[in-house]
Amino acid sequence: MAIQRLEGPNKMGFKIAVFEGIKQSATAHRIWTWLEKSERDFDVIILGQGENFGQMLTEQDRSGVDAVRARGHYSNIFGTTTILRPVVLWNPNYQFDYFGDVKGVHINSSGDITPMSYRERKGYIYHYKVRSARNKVTVVRVTQAKMPSWIVLFHELGHVTQYFKGNAPLDSAWATRLANTQDIEAENLTKHENPICVETGLPIRAHYKHSTYGFLDLRQRYSVGKKQNAWKAADSLEERKRIEQDLKSEAERNARLVPAPDDGIFFPT
Repeated sequence: MAIQRLEGPNKMGFKIAVFEGIKQSATAHRIWTWLEKSERDFDVIILGQGENFGQMLTEQDRSGVDAVRARGHYSNIFGTTTILRPVVLWNPNYQFDYFGDVKGVHINSSGDITPMSYRERKGYIYHYKVRSARNKVTVVRVTQAKMPSWIVLFHELGHVTQYFKGNAPLDSAWATRLANTQDIEAENLTKHENPICVETGLPIRAHYKHSTYGFLDLRQRYSVGKKQNAWKAADSLEERKRIEQDLKSEAERNARLVPAPDDGIFFPT
């Protein structure tokens, strides 16, 4: 068994989460099966109430608020400040809200988002008239969802997998990779979290920071005047499909009307 020590108040919660993962997702099953093989030893700390975060920690992880907090938990339980092997810290009750399947924005490597220009031939354009001027803005579409705790766990197990798939010596290779945590997270999303979400019918994050990062500000900016009609948020994939169909139908209808209406959804022009 790959897990050397399983510590914390809710060991059954951990076992249930693993079972949920391998039952619902081929990717989660593959992660767990691969980690069970010999010489891939790691520990798990199950966090208590109020400790709402997930973290994969190694001896090389020393900077950042999460790493410092995780090291404190590790030291309290293991009685040492030296991380003996990779350790996953996870709370069975921790879920988080996020924005997935994003359309109509530009995303840079840091996760920052800006609406696309209406001049770009992508997505839909909302036209709205202010006095004699017709303004245009790109329609931004997102699906708001909640990440289940078992996927949070497999996200962290994905990091354990990344660690053990590094070049030898593993600690040195991981220390080198930690110089670019954005690359680590992007790879973990691409290879682990996002396939799990696809397999279980959840929207996917385009960037690790897309819990509420950037989107709350964008939603606030889109709430001014008629511009709010260009912010399309769904709280389920079913609602997202309905929104997409409504956008397509309105754009097709407006394209046939002569003269075109002052306000409404159009294809890019």
